[in-house]
Amino acid sequence: MAAIQSAQLMTHHYSENEAKCLLSLFPNLVILNAMDAMTRSLLADRYGNAHYLYQTASVGGKPIVFNTMEPVVSDYHFSMIQQPGQAICSLPRISSTPFFYDGYQKGYSI
Repeated sequence: MAAIQSAQLMTHHYSENEAKCLLSLFPNLVILNAMDAMTRSLLADRYGNAHYLYQTASVGGKPIVFNTMEPVVSDYHFSMIQQPGQAICSLPRISSTPFFYDGYQKGYSI
């Protein structure tokens, strides 16, 4: 198990490729309020893109079909982390997909 504040900070001692390689050895990730692009891409790259096919109706009732490839984890997911105790978790033995953990408790501080 490893705990880091930011994957980007590892580049002070390692190259970006070496840092990503080291972090890939740890299957479990708990990402709190990650602000740097490298930490965010670490989780996003792990899950890659997914094919989304959905349909909505336009104003005139004509169906509009969306057929896109989008990241499984995107900046939208990281923007959901707004309180202490909230995190995006990657725990392969528990879930095959990343999930949002909300451990926020009002009035609780460390």
